[in-house]
Amino acid sequence: MEFLSPPRRQNDGERGAPSASGLNGGGDGRGGGGENRRQLTKVLFKVNIQNSLGPVQVVMQPENTVSELMKAAIAIYVAEKRRPLLGSSNPVCYELHYSQFSLESLKPEEKLMDLGSRNFFLCPKITAAKFMYLQRQHLVDVTEIFNLLNWEKKQRLFKLGYIVLLLFMCLFW
Repeated sequence: MEFLSPPRRQNDGERGAPSASGLNGGGDGRGGGGENRRQLTKVLFKVNIQNSLGPVQVVMQPENTVSELMKAAIAIYVAEKRRPLLGSSNPVCYELHYSQFSLESLKPEEKLMDLGSRNFFLCPKITAAKFMYLQRQHLVDVTEIFNLLNWEKKQRLFKLGYIVLLLFMCLFW
């Protein structure tokens, strides 16, 4: 019984054939000497948007930045009329993460080719007001700020003394 042998590799010395070093970006980079250089011109990125059912697929050049990927992903999400609707289509209102479990967001000026991943998670930024709401600190009484001001404290003590004096004079006069 005869086994199939693997296909024969072309020798690097043959003219007109792409060499292994040319495919991997080796060589002198001038493209001469019969070497063909292959570079990625477009890359498929998948961006999961918070509460969305599936990822948005974006084809971009690897030289683009994180902010351009966010802008393109939001534009595709809105154009496809996906649910849930986004609160804002402004990319400044969102952060891009490696995954939904990652706490650090990616910097908007970073190049996509430097990230080492093609799958990302897009979520809205948490503003100070939302953070206070989540911590249940939004229920603070507005008048409590006046207790921190010295002049207001003195004024309230004077009013309290005046009212106690009037009460004492009305009862015992």
